Amino acid sequence: MWFKETPRSPFVLGNRGVSKLYTVFICSVIAAAGLFYWYASQLVVAMLPERGAKACFAVEPGETWQMEFKHSYELTLWRDNFTVNGADDMVLTHTIYQSQGCGFPFSASEGKFEALPDGHFKLTLNRPYKIIKMRPAVQASPKILHNETVYDLCKMFGHGTLLTIKAEPRYRYWLE
Repeated sequence: MWFKETPRSPFVLGNRGVSKLYTVFICSVIAAAGLFYWYASQLVVAMLPERGAKACFAVEPGETWQMEFKHSYELTLWRDNFTVNGADDMVLTHTIYQSQGCGFPFSASEGKFEALPDGHFKLTLNRPYKIIKMRPAVQASPKILHNETVYDLCKMFGHGTLLTIKAEPRYRYWLE
């Protein structure tokens, strides 16, 4: 023969063909585990009702979301603005509302009050929260707003259901 023939015994070949498969498999498993770890440790704002299906949305540290509701006495729209700093760490940065009157949550030592040009009022509060507990009521029509998505709390969880809202890693959300 004009070419040199090499023996095909397992001793000469070793496990070169199989080792490539093992390498590809191990790299795939490591990549999948890394992707799962990233997804499971992602920060979410969890909406946890006392019963029924729960919901969440993903956030990055420093990202904001709003809770909008109708004031029980004034019957005007209020919007609380929250910033998520990390797990178990949210801050009510400010509240914007339409009328100044009964029951607004503010004392002069907590921040700044200002009248906005459009007739609304803004209370800068910077109040830290680990969790928010509430009972959605049809009269207040509470909603959570995040990146163009509106979560209607009464439609999702029902009138009067105890609802806990908190920031946590996704894996903790899965386990609750």
